[in-house]
Amino acid sequence: MNVAKYKMTSLGNNKWELNITPDVRSYYGVPAGEKILKMAFVFRSSDGKKEGKDTGGKDIFVDIHETGLTVRFDQPSGIATLNSGETLAMKASASMVADMKLFVGNEPIATQSNVKEIMPSFSCRMDSAHTSALSSAMLNHTGRTWAGSFAARRNLSS
Repeated sequence: MNVAKYKMTSLGNNKWELNITPDVRSYYGVPAGEKILKMAFVFRSSDGKKEGKDTGGKDIFVDIHETGLTVRFDQPSGIATLNSGETLAMKASASMVADMKLFVGNEPIATQSNVKEIMPSFSCRMDSAHTSALSSAMLNHTGRTWAGSFAARRNLSS
């Protein structure tokens, strides 16, 4: 069944817009005490014969963040396994402009001010005594600091 508030507006060139107003909680009627983590979408033509889904026929998921400063690691998407000397491309994104620092262990590998993303590379120098490293991002926005992390490990067969 087609409901008017869920109808998308064509922007031309095969692009569409869905206005979720005044906010996600009100739009979908989510109770105040419930935390919203993601929105799931399946797009259908008005006659229901065509569907727009993610790769593999899966629902499309969009992360929802609380108001304010948040950060996420976009790359790598999980634990990275590297051979010694191999380079790992990394990307961290902030929800708003901030001062960003990226560390591997306690070693800063990238610093940028007044940005929404930081994209350094890390060369794996872990020896046999060091099989893993924790990478972390520190953000500062108007005096408020946020941190996030991901893990990388050395391929023990190299």
